[in-house]
Amino acid sequence: MTTLVGYVMLGVAVWTIWKKWDLTRQVEDSLTWPSTDGEIISSGISSESSRTMNSPNRTFRANIRYSYQVGGRKLTNDRICVGGQLQISMRGKAEEYCRRYPKGRSVRVHYDPRKATESVLETREETAWFYLILGAGFALIGCAFITGFIG
Repeated sequence: MTTLVGYVMLGVAVWTIWKKWDLTRQVEDSLTWPSTDGEIISSGISSESSRTMNSPNRTFRANIRYSYQVGGRKLTNDRICVGGQLQISMRGKAEEYCRRYPKGRSVRVHYDPRKATESVLETREETAWFYLILGAGFALIGCAFITGFIG
């Protein structure tokens, strides 16, 4: 049974490392996307509370919504960067986005020419490192189960 758990962990590791690779590919694609003028239509911070291991946890996320036009169609989106943003426990990161993108600010919007509803304000990603660390962790734990070090 512990060997099966190890192989499942290795499968999750492979998926997370593939996800990191896919995000890197998406960033490369977004560098060639056309861009257009846009405007920030709302800018704020949301927070969520949860309990983990009997301790409270609060996470924050910048909610930046913008509008732009492609081919005469008015579109809106809330994606800042490729892959989205992490919802983290540091309010400062969300505040930084809100300062960078206040309501009413003119912005450059990069959009996918094949699907103009897919757009970003920044052609970079901030979540790939998360997937890489997660994948490495699952790989280590999976190997520990398979070799009998755990279990």
